[in-house]
Amino acid sequence: MANFRDEVEKAIYDTLNVSSVLDEATGGIWNTHVPPNVKPPWVVFQHISKLDDYPSFTIRGVGALYQIKVVSDSPWPKAAIAIDTLIDSVMQDASLSMSSYSLLWCRRESDINLPEERGSEMWSGVGGLWSIIADET
Repeated sequence: MANFRDEVEKAIYDTLNVSSVLDEATGGIWNTHVPPNVKPPWVVFQHISKLDDYPSFTIRGVGALYQIKVVSDSPWPKAAIAIDTLIDSVMQDASLSMSSYSLLWCRRESDINLPEERGSEMWSGVGGLWSIIADET
């Protein structure tokens, strides 16, 4: 059995790690954890859940939910929202490349607004929850 999380997280990273996003998210693209000395704005994505589905005896389907969030050091979310719009343009219906899975669906399900308190400052955190559905090949 192939490891879905390894494959899909590499595919998400590769999809987000493009100049249109990186030109604005100068702190980079990160999986789950952002090192402490990275300067915002950055993009961080994180696995939320994964459900296996067995539509037949020969394949396993996967339905996963990922959070993709932009963090900016401004209390006003305008810059973070602009980067989130770029993320939406590269992730919506993206052709996530995975060797052991056939992608069926990559769509935004909902928006998130998660401000962060950093010392005495308020930072903006905006993004979305993304549904990714695939069948094991």
